[in-house]
Amino acid sequence: MVFLILASALLGQTRLLAQTSKSGIEQLMIENEKAVWAAAKAHDVARFEHVVAEDARMIFESGVFTRAGYLSGLADRTITDFALSDFVVVHPNPQTAIVIYKASRSGTYKGQPFPPATVREASVWVKRAGRWVAVLNQETPVAP
Repeated sequence: MVFLILASALLGQTRLLAQTSKSGIEQLMIENEKAVWAAAKAHDVARFEHVVAEDARMIFESGVFTRAGYLSGLADRTITDFALSDFVVVHPNPQTAIVIYKASRSGTYKGQPFPPATVREASVWVKRAGRWVAVLNQETPVAP
């Protein structure tokens, strides 16, 4: 009987730890996504490079970009405003997280305003050398 009570208590603690851990990972991934957007808006190359892996790929309507390719066009692009919402985080294994959310944005490209748009974003994050980095981002326009 004592064994069953102890086993039940341990199982409960394990579930609680798993829930806390999952919640912590979800919040971290959301904060990481916000950091990518903030770095892009601020033209903060060092911060962008810290959260986006060197071998990352970004898929936009305008094409597929590496991190270096994205950063090479950063001076031409200005994000004047953005809003992120409707986050869903999937954590398929301890080293991978997938973040899906909605992003609304406005800004300029080469000094000319681009139309404000709402897109669905999906990013894949992996844990490398103890640090989470984005390795893939896919952007899909949302019909008005």
